Amino acid sequence: MSESRDVVVIGGAVIGSAVAYYLTANPDFAGSVLVIERDPTYAARAQARCQSVEPLPSPSIAPFVTAREAPRVPFNALIERGLMKAGAKLTDAKGRVNALVRADGTIALKKGKDQSVGSIHRIGAIAQGLEACNGWTYWHYEDKSGRQPIDSLRHRFIQLLSAFGWNHFTRGAYE
Repeated sequence: MSESRDVVVIGGAVIGSAVAYYLTANPDFAGSVLVIERDPTYAARAQARCQSVEPLPSPSIAPFVTAREAPRVPFNALIERGLMKAGAKLTDAKGRVNALVRADGTIALKKGKDQSVGSIHRIGAIAQGLEACNGWTYWHYEDKSGRQPIDSLRHRFIQLLSAFGWNHFTRGAYE
């Protein structure tokens, strides 16, 4: 009788057992694993040990992601997915500065007689008289629970995509 497996591990010692365990514990691996160990006593003990291990929850072993490595989501993606509407009002954290969301993903800021149009980052910088600004944390929107940073919508967008198994982001845009 011949058996077919996707992965065959020769040797059930520490490394062989670990390879088999982590392969089968990985939700992205749908294959089968066979471990071949010549010592039947060791094989039985290794199998019992592997079956007694409880895997850690995914969030506790998730890799740390720096801000530079974090997924990049353009602001207009929120509009395209209906998380933000064109014509919505954005404010600073205290509600003193107001900007208008445009359909193309830019925002418009009216300051006196002047109007500036640009990215959430550029217009946030202009509103504060600075060279640069993180528009995701500067701009806020109103919902039922009060004023929220638009960054919360970006995180919701990333969670929605992840829930559908899509987790590939390119620098500067999503595909």
